[in-house]
Amino acid sequence: QPFELLVDATPDNTTLLLEVPPLTGEATERHNRVRIKLGRTRRKLRVLYMEGTPGNEYHWVHDALKEDKDIECVSLVADNQYVQRPRLVRVNDQQRGFPTTREELLQFDCVICSDISLGAFTRENLAWVVELVAERGGGFVMVGGTTSFGAGGWDRTVWDQLLPVAMQGGPLGRGPTWSPFHVR
Repeated sequence: QPFELLVDATPDNTTLLLEVPPLTGEATERHNRVRIKLGRTRRKLRVLYMEGTPGNEYHWVHDALKEDKDIECVSLVADNQYVQRPRLVRVNDQQRGFPTTREELLQFDCVICSDISLGAFTRENLAWVVELVAERGGGFVMVGGTTSFGAGGWDRTVWDQLLPVAMQGGPLGRGPTWSPFHVR
């Protein structure tokens, strides 16, 4: 059953014992008690920001995030957004792109995907982002553009369930719909 635990931590009570009463018929009570050590850490929020719109549009988000000393932003841009397999390159390191291992991606706290073509990613890359969000509490943001949401085919990927919006789109490459719509 759900419960909320509030702790007023002071330097004197850094080790706590979390104990959950046994349920009726519980086979074992071995995991009902766990010691928790509280500690103070100060680490930067790590953001992976990817921009596909040509030009220097990445500066808007990248520069805003860099202003906060508690945020580390790694920015990637697409070398040619409209080819079948665009390559993502890091702004400050042209030899590196999207994380090449699951472990490297899981070092980030949040992924921002702004108008990136689906062809820039492997199925494995997409699965890593799902793991970051669904299993590790990471954040995910998709920003609009002609290759975002359903227009970019994202509604047919595992990222479709990461966002609280319906991403249905038409054929890949159809682009944005310029007709009136109603929000429900």
